[in-house]
Amino acid sequence: MSAINEEEVLTKVFHIDGSLRDIYVNEPTTMDDWNKVWQFLEF
Repeated sequence: MSAINEEEVLTKVFHIDGSLRDIYVNEPTTMDDWNKVWQFLEF
């Protein structure tokens, strides 16, 4: 599996159309995993 880059997330996942998106996580995560997600999303 390839690494996710910021440009791909911004252009393919988060569409700027005024709507909110749901994010589903299908496997167990830790607080460290969630901290990494929040750090990535703070752009």
